Amino acid sequence: MILSNDTRIGRYSVNSFIKDGEVNETYRIADTGDNFRPLFMKLYVPDRFSSELKTPSGEVAEIELCRGLSHPYVISHVADGTYTAPDGKEYPYIITNYFSGRLLSEMLGYDKSPFSLDEIVSIYRQVIQGLSYLHEKGLVHNDITPRNIMYDPDTKSVQIIDMGHIARAKSNERHYLTADMEPLYRSPEGWRNSNDPAGDIFSASAVIFALLTGRAPWDFELPVIDDADERERKLKTAVHLARKKQLDFSRATMEVPAWLRDTIAGALNMKVAERLGADQILAALDGQKSPFDKPAAPKGDDENEAQKIGKPEHPGKMRQKSAEPEEKSPEMAAKAKVKRGNGFADVAGMDDLKDLLQKKVLFILKNKEKAERYRLTPPNGMLLYGPPGCGKTYFAEKFAEESGFNYKFIKASDLGSIYVHGAQGKIAELFNKARQQAPVIICFDEFDAMVPDRSSRSAENIAGEVNEFLSQLNNCAKDGIFVIGTTNQPERIDKAILRKGRLDISVYIPEPDANTRKLMFDLYLKDRPCDPIDTQRLADLTDKYVASDIAFIVNDAAMIAAFRDEPLTQSGLEDSIKSTRPSLTDAMLKDYAASRSKLENTSSAETRPRVGFMQYQ
Repeated sequence: MILSNDTRIGRYSVNSFIKDGEVNETYRIADTGDNFRPLFMKLYVPDRFSSELKTPSGEVAEIELCRGLSHPYVISHVADGTYTAPDGKEYPYIITNYFSGRLLSEMLGYDKSPFSLDEIVSIYRQVIQGLSYLHEKGLVHNDITPRNIMYDPDTKSVQIIDMGHIARAKSNERHYLTADMEPLYRSPEGWRNSNDPAGDIFSASAVIFALLTGRAPWDFELPVIDDADERERKLKTAVHLARKKQLDFSRATMEVPAWLRDTIAGALNMKVAERLGADQILAALDGQKSPFDKPAAPKGDDENEAQKIGKPEHPGKMRQKSAEPEEKSPEMAAKAKVKRGNGFADVAGMDDLKDLLQKKVLFILKNKEKAERYRLTPPNGMLLYGPPGCGKTYFAEKFAEESGFNYKFIKASDLGSIYVHGAQGKIAELFNKARQQAPVIICFDEFDAMVPDRSSRSAENIAGEVNEFLSQLNNCAKDGIFVIGTTNQPERIDKAILRKGRLDISVYIPEPDANTRKLMFDLYLKDRPCDPIDTQRLADLTDKYVASDIAFIVNDAAMIAAFRDEPLTQSGLEDSIKSTRPSLTDAMLKDYAASRSKLENTSSAETRPRVGFMQYQ
């Protein structure tokens, strides 16, 4: 280990060593000039790699080729440079963004997939979009496997990591080692070191097959051979023979629709010329239809004209070309679905609040006839507010599960429009659809961004949208619609929204207490390889840490343990706590107490039992 904890390199401070690679060492660091933002650093050891691993300019290939990369689904370049050790030795390094989550390789091998079909489709889409970005930059990843894709279950987003095999597309350059490459996910052209973007698409689709079935396509027992060249030759032959068999989806742990099977099979075609491209895969995923379906002939055209129609364009491109000033949002049009789960049984604590909602909200919503007989006025909705990361959205989901009603989740970006006041039409469309799907619960995340106080200058341009919300919220419960708004900043919401007859109830979701934090540690550590862990001590060390902080801490420690191929340890978790600042401060909690006093007409000293989660995901 070249760097010790607390080593300073410019504005960066080393927090912990992660792993020792073939030619580099990986560390977790913090940016002291940016509120101690966590980052990754790869430090290259010149004694371990030859000149062939460098580009003609003399730089480490990974550093040169990754410089400037920035994409939501790709590990992104932050900085690079050279560290000069006290003995005068120079070590090139690259710094990339930090991503919290788990390696897909850690989540495979279950009898039942840890992902839903929708989640797998979303992962497929994100990975293809990330690879498309690299390919547009003229680069190829070359080693897409489950161990090089991370997944954050909280945000349901992915990150393509480990650029150690990156190369310029369509070149014969190979500034990387091949001995550590995963053969079961390597494309046919990958064995020829052709650096073809189509190879990345093949490997990504093999990963998706593994998520559905628990195993790589055409998997077999890998031979153990010490000699690297001999191993490469025999593996190539064995993989080639195994792939002569037909793809077998029968091992899938869920029902795989025909359109998705067609898409994966088309992307795993051995012939590059016949393999599906990124645009075709994205179109199939967005439209949920086979990429081999022929588009219908335009009305009035003959069969020959229909045959002239090429492959369907990506829906996003089609909308950009349209001259119609009408936008149809997929989020608005999507059918609301019943949220399945354990409801309030997954929420620890908050018994008074759960009891209140059962008696004064859910009882009325679920007993319409009795409510009418007793002339009970159903509530229109509630505002869930409090510090970020405390589980407001999670509580809304559990409420929906408890109700058994249809459920829709809407983000502020879902209501965006390229047209002046175009969002008004989307809001109206949303509520009209909801009336058709009633009884339904609509959860608006970051509600303050949708209904800001109209008296503020920043809200002048969307006053029409706020007015539309006010109109739609008026007695919407009579139409079978219950609205939940979540926010970290309740003071920014237009006051008219919170009047009776609109959002009738305001609920403060506070930070988790020590008992709840212990429960969270217990649950996040469940089913992970661990040494004996004192979760009570971890809870005592994490005052003012919210649920998302605790998830980050456990994932951070798990990532380091996974890289080292060791179980999680007490010291590893405590190191992660030390390097992670809590999201909350005393000043923030004081501000929330003042907001609560205004909204609920309670004393700031009055406290509700804190929320906790039995299954926070």
